[in-house]
Amino acid sequence: MSFNATLAAAAAAANAGEAGNDAGAAAGQTSTPPPPAAPAGDFRSITAEEHQQLLAARSELAALRSQQSAEADRKERARLDSMAAEGRHKEALDQMRTTWETKHADAVRQFEELQAQVLGDKLTATISGAFAGRDFIGSTAEEKALAQADLTRLLEADFEAVRDAQGRVRVQDKRTGVEASVALKERLDGRRYALYFASKGAGANSKPAGGQLPAPTIQEGGSFLEQNAREFQSRQVQGFGFHKIG
Repeated sequence: MSFNATLAAAAAAANAGEAGNDAGAAAGQTSTPPPPAAPAGDFRSITAEEHQQLLAARSELAALRSQQSAEADRKERARLDSMAAEGRHKEALDQMRTTWETKHADAVRQFEELQAQVLGDKLTATISGAFAGRDFIGSTAEEKALAQADLTRLLEADFEAVRDAQGRVRVQDKRTGVEASVALKERLDGRRYALYFASKGAGANSKPAGGQLPAPTIQEGGSFLEQNAREFQSRQVQGFGFHKIG
């Protein structure tokens, strides 16, 4: 087989791969995903109309990128054909191999990024689900969201989302490997994180679970976690009848 025929076969394979990718992308866009939920600390969710506008803009961007990629591929094939016609066969083949290796590396990187996003979303959703039915301390919605965000960051450092032998995603304790549904309940029911939650049946200005004094107020300086930790420590000292010196 001549070199030009080899190039033509490679180009045909590339076109077939692109067509398959375009078909897969089109199939993936047939179903409309639900509007995204607002992240912790964000008190505004988008409307259905805004969601449709977002999907339309994303579709236009994907089409533009696909068009630009196809145009770049056509120019690259024309350049390699020109090199082959000049007798620079080996150089053309080397550059073709480099191009496909780069594309393969980009595909692997994109897959790893998507995998990390899936695992991260699963971890966040699992931790958020464990908060169901629990009232965070704070006199306003913003303060409650800050308390939830602080606790979420602490728990995300101790848990991880992984794929098991069957390829299913599960969330577990990093140290023990215990399923998150069990480990999270044990931790949230314990005293370690009691300062983050209001006692059951109390109002917005409720005392923390296990405490006897009013809820802490936001002070100047330090994060929400540091402020509540200082207040919680003060409660513990007073609970034993001691007073802070100095």
